[in-house]
Amino acid sequence: MQALLAILLPYEFPRFVFTLRVHRYLSTSPLYFVLSNHMNLYFYSHHILYFAYQVYSRYHFFH
Repeated sequence: MQALLAILLPYEFPRFVFTLRVHRYLSTSPLYFVLSNHMNLYFYSHHILYFAYQVYSRYHFFH
């Protein structure tokens, strides 16, 4: 698992940060409410770190 993270982090982390910035910028647009589901699928469906962040944030929210 640690070897897998060591391989994935240099590749995934810059994309993850960039995706969060794009998402934060787009979320200021009124169209965000119309397109949010599509944007989430488009930007986040292939992001391992965002999936982990979602799991953590849900766990953190409910606990």
